[in-house]
Amino acid sequence: MMLLYQSAEEAFFYIVQTHPCEWNRTVMGILNLKKEYSAEVIDKSCRRALCYGISNYSQIKNICKSGAYNQPSKFNAEVYHAFN
Repeated sequence: MMLLYQSAEEAFFYIVQTHPCEWNRTVMGILNLKKEYSAEVIDKSCRRALCYGISNYSQIKNICKSGAYNQPSKFNAEVYHAFN
């Protein structure tokens, strides 16, 4: 059983790189979003966050809450390739 999808995993890696001392609280917060949102919603929200270089739990939560994950977003290749 897959808990979350690839974009969420990539977001976690990005969060660890951008917040090396405080990443655990952010990642745990995102994982706890599963209580309110599906894995697909969280994954799409993480994908959108990655596109804009967002690594903050509250902003990712707001993307889930507002439904912004369904809106088109520009792809930020610089952020994406920073951790690949």
